[in-house]
Amino acid sequence: MNEQPKSIDLRAIALDILTEVTQNGGFLNRLLRQVLDKYAYLDRRDRAFISRLCIGTVERMITLDACIDSVSKVPVRKMKPFIRNLLRLSAYQIYEMDSVKEYAICDEAVKLVKKRKFTPLSGFVNGVLRTLIRERDRVLTEYPEVAEKPSELYRKLLPEAPESVIYGVPEFVYNLLKQAYPDSVTSICEAFMEHGELPTSVHLLRTDRGDVTAQIKDLIDRGILAIHPCDNRSIEEAEMFICPRLDALMEEPIYREGYFMVQDISSAMVGRLLPLKSGDRVLELCASPGGKTFHAADRLSRIDANMHPVISCDLSPEKTARIEENREFYRMEDKVTTCVWDATKAGLLERLGQEAFDIVIADVPCSGLGMLGNKPDIRHRLKVEDLKALEALQREILTQASTYVKEGGTLLYSTCTLNPGENADQMHWFCEHFPYEEDPSATQELKEALGVCGYAGYKESYGFSLFPGDYPGEGFYLCRLTRKWSN
Repeated sequence: MNEQPKSIDLRAIALDILTEVTQNGGFLNRLLRQVLDKYAYLDRRDRAFISRLCIGTVERMITLDACIDSVSKVPVRKMKPFIRNLLRLSAYQIYEMDSVKEYAICDEAVKLVKKRKFTPLSGFVNGVLRTLIRERDRVLTEYPEVAEKPSELYRKLLPEAPESVIYGVPEFVYNLLKQAYPDSVTSICEAFMEHGELPTSVHLLRTDRGDVTAQIKDLIDRGILAIHPCDNRSIEEAEMFICPRLDALMEEPIYREGYFMVQDISSAMVGRLLPLKSGDRVLELCASPGGKTFHAADRLSRIDANMHPVISCDLSPEKTARIEENREFYRMEDKVTTCVWDATKAGLLERLGQEAFDIVIADVPCSGLGMLGNKPDIRHRLKVEDLKALEALQREILTQASTYVKEGGTLLYSTCTLNPGENADQMHWFCEHFPYEEDPSATQELKEALGVCGYAGYKESYGFSLFPGDYPGEGFYLCRLTRKWSN
């Protein structure tokens, strides 16, 4: 058996992750998962420390850079990458991790400087961090009310900074949100700063599984599950739950047997808005890893025991392999089939040997601006020009998808962004060029699906946006269209 190391430098691990994200374009969630798997033997608190330090630093990086620039003679952009990232990690601890002692932040940072062979810069690092601490203490002494309000703390630290810097989002993103949603931009950005702290949402797939109520009650009693506030039905009827301890749930037999699927409440709205009926044929494009496919298949199988399998397509064998792996895990081999297909290309119906479908789900590639809380590295990866490229790609997909829906059938379009150019504007263009119209009955159905959250979504000119902060879910967009009957 391999002997476990006696001492692990948690900050060094976090620093390596941050460097991989900022210098090499690594995906934060993927890197964190890999690292936490590697150090699975660490105490739960140590693993949580690494996660929070990495996620928080990436989330606040624009703001942290401005704070460091305000006290440093050397601008962040001109620093060596190692020093830049070390200061960011340390600044995050200073501003937002009260449980970490100030001396430990400075001492551990200086130790890392020396360990990584940057000893001549140890005095510089120590000086910058101690100045950041003094500035924080000065603000908290003058304005003690901001102690528990990060955005207000940063406003006092950076009185001349624009709102985009205070909220740690690119300026073009903030301006886009402000132009589209002037009355909601502040609450949306505040939610981005807090959303990553929300417990994970999980969806119960119940078909042909028997009664698992007793097991769910036990998980609730042990604090591993709670009924989602947007569901709030009885344990026997609830489908959506929040999971404060996903790692604990994953160790339970009920999870390993495929009963629970990790799925944000926003994504679950797609499945809930599908007007499923017996005999329906359903197709999902751009489907990997398949969450919406499995939700649709689960719901359809409760309506129609002899259902047609939901066909789940994506661009590459690698992507469809993820769907197939999950299909086996959720025991839906007879309810879901996969197909490798580029959604921008014509000929899918001929490839499948199928007539047009009753329902097509198009959850298209998007900018992800609704997920800045849970995927903070999107802030540093996305460029202005990416938005136009994505809008063009979406139109290619929609052009093909329009031919896959039979007359009177449903096209459900969704994204996890809050960019009108990818959402309502896209649907306006689509309905002008293809024989589709918005289904008005979706309004009441969405309100009912969101349940006791007391939220009905934000009605756009076409479809609905779901704003983080207005309910416990990610930012999202949905539009349910009906293909018109020909004359």
